[in-house]
Amino acid sequence: MKKQFLNAAAIVLAVGTLSLVGCKKDNTTPPAISLTGSSLVTVNLGATYTDAGATATDSKNDNITSSIVTTGLPINTNQCGSYVVTYNVTDKSGNAAPAVTRTVQVSATPIAGTYSVSPDSVSGGSSANNGVWNYNVVVTASSTIYNGIILTNFAGLGSTTSVSATINGTAVTIPTQTVSAGGGVIAIAGTGTYSVNPSASLPGAVAGITNIVYTTTTGTATSVYGNGKATYIKQ
Repeated sequence: MKKQFLNAAAIVLAVGTLSLVGCKKDNTTPPAISLTGSSLVTVNLGATYTDAGATATDSKNDNITSSIVTTGLPINTNQCGSYVVTYNVTDKSGNAAPAVTRTVQVSATPIAGTYSVSPDSVSGGSSANNGVWNYNVVVTASSTIYNGIILTNFAGLGSTTSVSATINGTAVTIPTQTVSAGGGVIAIAGTGTYSVNPSASLPGAVAGITNIVYTTTTGTATSVYGNGKATYIKQ
């Protein structure tokens, strides 16, 4: 009789254990990722970029930062542009966290400076403007656009003549715009390139425009300005 009682108790205990196991819920809560530092970072062209990273915790508040998978690194700071770093993580239960991103903008600021333009080979204009020209251009960084620059005395048209340009990758783009010069209005557009040259004597790198090819369309100008192909040498 005692033996039968013990067997019955064992059966009840086993059933209760199975019930508890059957009621146990799977972990379906995704982990969370938190950026370290800002979600938008701007660094100078040619500078060294060190990513601040991110941290991650699972639903039990365990630290799973070491499991984060980061893509988008390293940042090519030798090319101006906007880059995205993405952070992903999955916990032990297979739950994936919503991806978190950081945007890294490589700024055109180091391109600023004074350039000797020598030569600017001009053709397609009036006989007075065709030929080879030498002059200086002052380049400043835009205060509102990370990859924007302003070129003053562009094409040697005078210190009051400035054109705007943007830089992406290794390309300089001068969108079509009008300037006042020569007593009239001139439409200018162009493209160019730049390079980053490491220098042992200077920290970081020296960035500069290497050439610009431009076209002009005369509006009410009193003389016809030709198209140019210029070599830029940073002073």
